[in-house]
Amino acid sequence: MGHNCKRISANGRASAILLPRYDRASSDHALAARYDYFDRKVTPFMNELRMKGIFADHMRNVFVTKTFPNHHTISTGMYVENHGVIDSEYLDVKSNKTVKYSYDLYHYNNDVLPIWTLNELNGGERRSGVMMWPGSAFEYHKKNATFRVVSID
Repeated sequence: MGHNCKRISANGRASAILLPRYDRASSDHALAARYDYFDRKVTPFMNELRMKGIFADHMRNVFVTKTFPNHHTISTGMYVENHGVIDSEYLDVKSNKTVKYSYDLYHYNNDVLPIWTLNELNGGERRSGVMMWPGSAFEYHKKNATFRVVSID
C-alpha cells in the first residue's frame, strides 16, 4: 500500500485535526455524553472548536452499540468488513482461541491504517496525538503516534 498522501496546510501551517470521542453508551452515566451535550454549553473550549471548525451533529453507527468497530471505522475510514474489528473480542475458529483487545484484534488487515499513522507517515515534521482511542495502543507499520495516552475500559 502506498503512502502518497498530500500535505494539506492552512496559511502555510500544518492543519490540525481534533476528533473527540464521546461514548454515549458509557457505564458511567456522569461521563456519558448526552445528545445535547454541546448545546448546554458546559464545555466552552470544545464549543469554540465546534464553532471554528467542522462539526457533525450526529453519526450513524456501523455496528449498533459496539464501541471498538465504530471507533476503528472513524479512525480508518473503512467499514468493518475491511478493517476486521468486529467486536471487543471474538473467537478465532481456526485456533479455537478468543482474541481480546490486542495487536491481533486491530491487524486483521495490515493495509488499513488509522489517521494518526497516516499523518505521521506523510513525513516532515508531522506529529500525531491520540488519547484513549481504541486501537491506539498498537503500532501500525512499525509506527506509534508521537503523543499518546493509552487507556482501555
